[in-house]
This record gives sequence, C-alpha cells and structure tokens, in this order.
Amino acid sequence: MKIFIKYLLLIIILLVLSFFVYVKKVRIYHLEYNIQNSRDYINQSILHSGINLHVYKNIILGDSRSLKLDVQNSVNLSVGGQTLKLLIKKVSLLDFPDGSNIIINIGINDILFGSSIGDIKCDFEKLIEILKNKTNESTFYFIELLPIDDSGFFFQKDQVNSKVKSVNYFLKKNKMFNFNDYKYISLKKLSKSFSYFNDGIHLNLKGNKLFTSLVEDFINE
Repeated sequence: MKIFIKYLLLIIILLVLSFFVYVKKVRIYHLEYNIQNSRDYINQSILHSGINLHVYKNIILGDSRSLKLDVQNSVNLSVGGQTLKLLIKKVSLLDFPDGSNIIINIGINDILFGSSIGDIKCDFEKLIEILKNKTNESTFYFIELLPIDDSGFFFQKDQVNSKVKSVNYFLKKNKMFNFNDYKYISLKKLSKSFSYFNDGIHLNLKGNKLFTSLVEDFINE
C-alpha cells in the first residue's frame, strides 16, 4: 500500500510539472503549430500568396479580429488564430509594393496563448524590420489591441488585459518605432465599451463598422 501511494504521489507530481511546463513553455508553440497546419490556414495562405498586392493602396495584416476590417481600396490578408510569429513567416514570403499603407492588427493571440511580454515585443521588432526591408516609402499603421471581457481555462481576463495595456504602451511609446512612416491607431471609442463585442473577444456588427470607420478616418487624415 505504501509503495502504491508513493507511485501515485510521484505520478501526480509529474503530471503537475508536465502541465506547468506545457503552459509556460510548450503551449504557444503547440497552438501555433496546430493553426499553421490547419486546413483553413493553409488554404488562406495559398490564396493570399496568389494576390497581386501592387494593385491595392491598403494592405491589412492581422488575425480574426480584423477579418471584417473593410477599408476602401484594401486587400485583407488577416487569418483567424494568427500570431506574430506566423505573421512574420507570412510577410517574409510576400512581395509588397512601395508607397502603400500597411495596416497591422496583431498580438491578442500571442497573449491568449501565453507568450511573454518580452517575446511579444521582440516579435514586433522583428516584424517591423522585415516590413521596412520589404517596401520603400510605405506607411505602417499599428492598431491598438482591444481588451477582452472573457476568461478561459488557460487565461484570465484581468491578466490578459494587463498584458494588452503593456503591449499598447510599447507600440505607442517605443523609440525604435519613432520614424516618420510609423503610426499608432488608437481605438478608445471601442475599448471603452464591451457593447461592441459579441463574445467578449471579437467585435459584433456595430463594433466592426466603428472599427472600419476609425481606421479609415485615421489613414485618410
């Protein structure tokens, strides 16, 4: 009986340690792998790779939150579940025109999947460096991350929103992005009320209309 209890305790300890390692170290890569190899992501990537970006003034890069962002004269290359690392891989394969508006709405999945603030900042820096080398005389618009009003098994609302604030502060204030063709789009009208959300994370019809209006007004100033 004592041996059984010892083995049982050992198994429990190993399970707890495995869960901790998964949450802190493995989960983000596991989820990104599943997304990248999903049928929808593969199909969307193939579709996007065949689009001639040179005929559009505005190029939208993002995740599920920007799927319905409908700016005039734009092509929307957003994909549900996309993270910064996946977007970096995507833009590395695309041919960007010069003199375009590149609108980026990314980062919430990185937070929800458990990526650290340090890794998120590093990936944003990698993304902007790749984009700067891909196109000349283009303007980069980084959209403020919206908070969430939902909690799940692997994340809590307050913790996620705290990270959202940190990322937004980084995008708005970081000196590395302090060049003439970098812009930060604030979404204060959306972030103040969750009445614009349909599930606590994604925008509803009214929210998406306001979202599009805010982005269009900003890039047309």
